[in-house]
Amino acid sequence: MRAGVVRGTMVAVTLAALLACTRKAADDAYFPLATGRSWTYTLTAEDSGETPITLQATIEGPVEVGGVKVTRERIEVQGRKHFLFIGVDEHGIYRHATQSDQDPTPSLAGERDYFLVMPLELGKSWKGVAGPSFLEVGDTDVPIESTVESTTETIRTPAGEFKDCVRVHVTGSVEIRNEFLEDDDDPAEKGHDADNDEDWDPVGGTFTLDEQTWYAKDVGVVKSIVTETFKGKSDNDDRARVTTELQAFTR
Repeated sequence: MRAGVVRGTMVAVTLAALLACTRKAADDAYFPLATGRSWTYTLTAEDSGETPITLQATIEGPVEVGGVKVTRERIEVQGRKHFLFIGVDEHGIYRHATQSDQDPTPSLAGERDYFLVMPLELGKSWKGVAGPSFLEVGDTDVPIESTVESTTETIRTPAGEFKDCVRVHVTGSVEIRNEFLEDDDDPAEKGHDADNDEDWDPVGGTFTLDEQTWYAKDVGVVKSIVTETFKGKSDNDDRARVTTELQAFTR
């Protein structure tokens, strides 16, 4: 390798380090991360006839994961604990890693998957990756696009009235090609239980995600409506629509 290339690389690395030290982290006003803050939500599935589920989220504080300083959030649902490791950089708020109560260590995200990108201006959009939350269609990555569609909405929940909320619309879809399983593949190893998962289609199909989320300043998420749809190639269609509302919060 030529010496000039080496010098150029070293200069670039040095500049990157200096910029990292001087850049200001994004404002977390719409995604508060102060230690001790907590939120209680209810999740209601439309037309399911099931009792709403309670979700409790608590900020536990700063930790270091994979050499990056992040904030750990504990999420409790139906007696199970999950952990979300949230990072903040000059671009916005992102998911750095996740961990279930059965995982010995956090699982790092492949890329920085941003919840919010600053500044939160009307029309701002960014791309990311999500996954199915309510339909049993296996563990698959869904390419998504998030767009700020409003910054002035008023939302009322059991926790109160919140003005000037930012509404972020998330959309995405992915083809699930189960027909390409090899003859000796076990569907269970790929997240499917063909005997009990009514949503699973042995042929495959299209999974679609549509999500509306409202963020209030100095509070965070106050409401979301998630619609997941699976249109199977062998006429095995399914749909889930879940509304999440803030019940109470502490600052």
